Amino acid sequence: VTANDGGIPCPGMSTVTDVDNNTYNTVQIGNQCWMKENMRTTHYSDGTSIIFGNGTSTTTAYRYYPNGNSSNVLSYGYLYNWKAVIGDSSSSSANPSDIQGICPSGWHVPSDAEWTQLTDYMSSQSQYVCGSYNIYIAKALASTTEWISSSTTCAIGENPSSNNATGFSALPAGFSDGYCFNFGGGAYFWSATKSLATHVYCYVLKFNNAYVDRVSDGTSRGFSVRCVRNEGDSTCLPTVGTHVVTSIATISAFCGGTVTSDGGASVTARGVCWSTSQNPTVSDSHTTNGSGTGSFTSNLTGLTAGTTYYVRAYATNSVGTAYGNEFSFTTTLDGQPCSGVSTVTDIDNNTYNTVTIGAQCWMKENLRTTSYANGAGIALGNSTSTTTAYRYYPNNDQSNVSTYGYLYNWKAVMGFSSSSSANPSGVQGICPTGWHVPSDAEWTQLTDYVSSQSQYVCGDDNTYIAKALASITGWNSSTYFCGVGNNPSSNNSTGFSALPAGDGYGSYFDYFGDTAYFWSATGSGSAYYRNIYCGNAVVLRNSISKYFGFSVRCVRD
Repeated sequence: VTANDGGIPCPGMSTVTDVDNNTYNTVQIGNQCWMKENMRTTHYSDGTSIIFGNGTSTTTAYRYYPNGNSSNVLSYGYLYNWKAVIGDSSSSSANPSDIQGICPSGWHVPSDAEWTQLTDYMSSQSQYVCGSYNIYIAKALASTTEWISSSTTCAIGENPSSNNATGFSALPAGFSDGYCFNFGGGAYFWSATKSLATHVYCYVLKFNNAYVDRVSDGTSRGFSVRCVRNEGDSTCLPTVGTHVVTSIATISAFCGGTVTSDGGASVTARGVCWSTSQNPTVSDSHTTNGSGTGSFTSNLTGLTAGTTYYVRAYATNSVGTAYGNEFSFTTTLDGQPCSGVSTVTDIDNNTYNTVTIGAQCWMKENLRTTSYANGAGIALGNSTSTTTAYRYYPNNDQSNVSTYGYLYNWKAVMGFSSSSSANPSGVQGICPTGWHVPSDAEWTQLTDYVSSQSQYVCGDDNTYIAKALASITGWNSSTYFCGVGNNPSSNNSTGFSALPAGDGYGSYFDYFGDTAYFWSATGSGSAYYRNIYCGNAVVLRNSISKYFGFSVRCVRD
């Protein structure tokens, strides 16, 4: 899986317009809603003008052209001295600063603490960090164009096409100090916080640096300005993180998230959203997993095999919807080993290959364990029983075990568990830890899925799926149309690899080479099973006495 995040407009406010009717795009980063363009207003929101500067001043509000050229304003905004930025307000160290200053109504000049909140958040998110130092975040804030090139690793000017993971889009407007400096080489942003009587904290990005520099500079200089949205009554967006995607199958996967803060207002909805495009939103496919803070788990269904998806958690309160970090994953293809668990080993150290079919992860070999996962042994059978756990050699021949596994009576399969009709069954029984005996419903899920996929159907009858589940070897021949034994080299398109181990109990053994029988975890007086026969095209479902010895396949929890 890979992670990515950023570039999403603020919920409920994708743009904001100033008093001059300049429109700015917005971007949500962590809990903050920022303008993603530099201010280019010539007035305060009350209509008061900000005069064009022809010198430097600490007491008169001035604006300046970036690099002394009016044509740069549209892209880079104006440069402003601190008096222009702050207006008639004084310094603020609060978060939020509550200083509107040059910003439109409903927005404010970020304090030093708010800039620190931004950079601290980015440093905590691996998708924004370049290399192994978590302070190397400048590239994630810088635009992908207009920067002077640099050969310094992780510097903004080094491969700038990889910049701007956050969507903040900082442009190198340089600064003014009577003259214009460093256009193309640096982005300089004011805060609302004085560091000394005549100096203010500023945040600087430079083409040859990998980090964001926090400096103290004189108030007469002209720097760029970004505004942050007010969050009324101290209510903000929630904070939510996305869990790593697990149990990836052909048409499903599991994800989830953790809401660590409600932002000051109740979280009314939470879940995960996904899409084949980056940055999915709740307008795309999504789950709904309750409300409030805390962790939740989501089941992503209806996916397409062999497809890459992007997923992230979301949480909604009265302010809007916040999104967590994004992960990408690719669904598996049927017949491939299960994601993250290509093999499984039982307590006897037998190793089994696995196979993904639809949303399920199956063993693709029959069990051949002689013990339960807790170490309790399963006796080799020499009689029939419904109350004593027995295992039998297929066709009463020990040499068959390595290929065909053992045959087990239902008591051996279930151990001390009782019947289950649930999906999943929840019955570990004879299976290794982390796996379980499939219920009748789980077998039905398998056959229903295989029947729904045209590539697994023989002929034009969608119940003719036995060949797709049967192995290509071991079967007695048959001339029956679409029978498993008819041209067996065309079998096993699912990869399930069912082998004809037959059945057995006591001293009686039958159908070796003809039939594969598989127990389910569902039964009362008798138990349900599935069987695949060499001269048949369908997978049969029936129930039978529990003393029979059948093969066992396990499903991953």
